[in-house]
Order: sequence, then structure tokens, then C-alpha cells
Amino acid sequence: MVNEAAFRTKPILQEFISLVARHWNATCDTLQSGNGFLPLLLNDESGVACANDWANGFVRGMEMRRDSWADLMDDEEQGGSLIPILALAHEHHPEPEMRP
Repeated sequence: MVNEAAFRTKPILQEFISLVARHWNATCDTLQSGNGFLPLLLNDESGVACANDWANGFVRGMEMRRDSWADLMDDEEQGGSLIPILALAHEHHPEPEMRP
């Protein structure tokens, strides 16, 4: 699974794994703090934040662990927290019936 061309040396691979672990831990700390989570949104050349891109990436991540997200998706009390993300991800969907 490791792209050997991207990780030519062991130190580069170790640094990459360290950065991913650090990001994971920071995200977990933020989510467990109860203070809410604000995603990092980069602006395009005209200064518009690409929130749709962020939401699409989030949904792609959810699809990687579909079974793990199923309980939240089916939870009537907590599942609604995903509605803004799903609406944003589908805002410009090519099929009009998939748009919010």
C-alpha cells in the first residue's frame, strides 16, 4: 500500500506517519473538548472558501468506513449533525435530485 516513490527513505516515511498521528490526535482532542470543530477551508484564487471540497472529502472519508458511520447515520437524535455536511457535499451534484 505504501507508494515507494513518495517515501524513498525511511525518515520521510516516519515523518509522514508522525504528522498523520499528530493530526489525528489534535482532531480527537478538539472533538472531545466539546468546543466544536471548525474545518480548515482554503480560499481559491478569487477568495472564496471551498467548503464543498471539504465536505466532499469528509463524505469520501465516511465511505471508507461506511459500517462505522452507519450507527450515527441511523441515529434519529444525533444523525442530524451530518445534514449540513451532506447538503454541502451534494450542493452542486450533477444529478439535480441529489441536491439539497
